[in-house]
Order: sequence, then structure tokens, then C-alpha cells
Amino acid sequence: MIPLALRLATAEDTQLVWRCRQEIAGGTAIQNNELDSFAHHAAWMESAVDSPEVLFLIPVLNSDPVGYVRFNREEKGLSGSAQSVWRTSICVLAAKRASGLGQRILKIACERAEEADKSPQVADIHRDNIASLRIFTHCGFSRLSPKANSLGYHRYIRSA
Repeated sequence: MIPLALRLATAEDTQLVWRCRQEIAGGTAIQNNELDSFAHHAAWMESAVDSPEVLFLIPVLNSDPVGYVRFNREEKGLSGSAQSVWRTSICVLAAKRASGLGQRILKIACERAEEADKSPQVADIHRDNIASLRIFTHCGFSRLSPKANSLGYHRYIRSA
């Protein structure tokens, strides 16, 4: 098995993250389904990599970045609770999908987030995104919401 590493994202990863977002645009993976201008994306990226409210990781395979995993802190992220959660997003470059890599990346990233006290982790997954459903449930996420929201997303949670 090829070694997989995760490193912290930097502003130098802006183009990689933009490319990932472009590849999934129009699919069910992006809830707001918006793609900003590259300049807006670059400004967002710069603030995200420096924020204590975000754990932004880049998976690296054979010294090549292959996507990203991001954990964003959400206040009151659970319905009826004041508890903060860490919303989980993952993207694997299209050329590396359907190989089991996403599952490996997410498992390692979630463990790293837990080590950094970024738990519980949640994910909003579209009911038609079978690949994400499989990856997240295999990594210990379970569905919280019995009914999808108006956009077709269910919330999943993974507790340490």
C-alpha cells in the first residue's frame, strides 16, 4: 500500500483546493453550489488556513497532493444543543477517486482532528451521494437526522 501523509494546508494550496471545488461543482457535494471568483476563493483560503476555527489538511500520496479535508468549527452545531461541532468536508481529486483513497484519507484525518480536540465531527451528506455515504459511515459516522433538509442533506456525526 502506498504511504499516505497528511499535512497542514497553506496559502500555497489555493490552486489545489480551487481545482477540487471546480471538479465537484454542479454535483451534490457542495451544499451552496456556489463557485466564487478565484480572487474571492484565494482570500477565503488565506483566512481559513490561519484560523483556529479550521483544521485544514492536505493528503499527500507519493509527494503529490490529492485533495483536502477540512474541519470547520460550528457553534451550536447540534439541534437543541449549545455544543460546538466540527463540520467535516473532504474532496479527492477526480483522477484519484474510486480507489478507496477517500476512506483512508478521512479515517486518518478524523483521528488527527480528535487528537487536536476537534470533536464531535459532523458531516452533511446529500442523500444521493452514495460514495460519500459509504466513506463516512465506514469511518464511524452515523446519521443524526431521520429526515433530509430541504436540499436533500442528512447530518451525520462521529464522536470520539
